Amino acid sequence: MLQNDSASSSSLINDFTDIKHSVSLLMKERRISKFAADAVLIGIPEMANESLRDVFAHLCSAVNCETPQVQQIFRAKQGKSAIIIKFLTPYDRNKTLRAFGDFRKREKRNLILKDAGFDEEDPIYLHESLSLGYRKLLQSALNLKKNKKILQAFAYRGEVYIRINKGDDAIQIVTEDDLKAFL
Repeated sequence: MLQNDSASSSSLINDFTDIKHSVSLLMKERRISKFAADAVLIGIPEMANESLRDVFAHLCSAVNCETPQVQQIFRAKQGKSAIIIKFLTPYDRNKTLRAFGDFRKREKRNLILKDAGFDEEDPIYLHESLSLGYRKLLQSALNLKKNKKILQAFAYRGEVYIRINKGDDAIQIVTEDDLKAFL
């Protein structure tokens, strides 16, 4: 009997240690995302001798936003790949993201390449730079939106949220299991 209690205690200690480690990693990921000052711009084709700062400034002008100072702006890789924008502060990033969101609400459309000075009408997206786990979670939520299971899926200050119906409060999504109720 005593040996069985010892094994049970050992198992509980191991479970507790695993849970503590998982919570620690999640909290670290959430802390980093809350203070990150990065955004990702998707949909801009690569041009010879391009000035990404000029493209970004043109987009800011299109949404009536003062172009904030940025530490860096660069392509993740060549081609029509994501452009990483490293803002000086999270405040600048959040203010810029808000201006882009307000544009979508006001104009009832997404930004398109014409807004950036190109001839095409392909969409352009600017969003927070998320950790891999939250990016996958957001993608799963966006798939639910695409399949008309939910109204909205979005990231705000490094966290993923969904809205079921117009006028509903946003629901924070932390794991894939949180989305299973909407399948």
